[in-house]
Amino acid sequence: MTKQIAGGSFILGEVNYSSVTTPEDFNSEQRMIAETTKDFIDGEIIPRDEEIEALNYDLTVELLKKAGEIGLLGLKCQKSMEA
Repeated sequence: MTKQIAGGSFILGEVNYSSVTTPEDFNSEQRMIAETTKDFIDGEIIPRDEEIEALNYDLTVELLKKAGEIGLLGLKCQKSMEA
């Protein structure tokens, strides 16, 4: 189990750099998910920011459905992580 880090202590404390993941470390599947997410945010979320901030519930439901349809709400677990 990973040790939980409190507040901003990760900035001041020692870091095991081998456990840090950056976008440059992503495999092709992870890069594809990141690109899909960015495209969704740029195309669907940012242009409707004011409506979202105004708490438009119907829009929120619509956007969540769209996000689900393109696989952004799914979660894959390794067999060892399944209950």
